[in-house]
Amino acid sequence: MIMQAKRNLMGMSVNLLQGNIQVTDYKNCFFDLIACSGNFYLWDMPEVGLEEIYRILKKDQSAYLYEINKDIDKDEVEYWIKSNLRDENLLIRIVAPLFITKQLEIAYRLDEIEEIVESTSFRESYEIEKLSLRGLMGWTRIKLTKHTNSLN
Repeated sequence: MIMQAKRNLMGMSVNLLQGNIQVTDYKNCFFDLIACSGNFYLWDMPEVGLEEIYRILKKDQSAYLYEINKDIDKDEVEYWIKSNLRDENLLIRIVAPLFITKQLEIAYRLDEIEEIVESTSFRESYEIEKLSLRGLMGWTRIKLTKHTNSLN
C-alpha cells in the first residue's frame, strides 16, 4: 500500500513512512498534529498506541482519531447502506455492506473507547464526539490533547 501511495504522490515533497503505532522512531514532542482514520479498532494494544501518540505529540497539541463505532442500530445501518449505494455498481453494492458489517463487528463501543482513553495519559484531556456521515450517526471523533504540564 505504501508503494501505491508513493506512486500517487510522485513529484510532491512528501516523505511517507510505514510503521507501528506501538513503537515509533520519532523524538519526544515531534508532531504538531496527528490524525488517524479507520484503524484504531485494529490496534493490538490500543493503550500502548495512545501512549506512543502522547509521547510524540507536542505539548498543547492534539491528535484526532476518526473511527466507526458499534453504538448504532443495525436496521439503521441496513437502510443507510441501501439508500447510499443504490446508484453504485453491483460490485460496490455487494462488497461495501460486507465491509461495513465486518467493521461494526470488530469496532469498539463508545464506552469501550472511553475506557481505553481513560487508562492513558490522555485521561484528563480528551473529547469523544459522535459524527454523522451522510446521515448515519455511526462514526466517532476522538480528540486527544497533550497537557502543558506533561514531562514529555
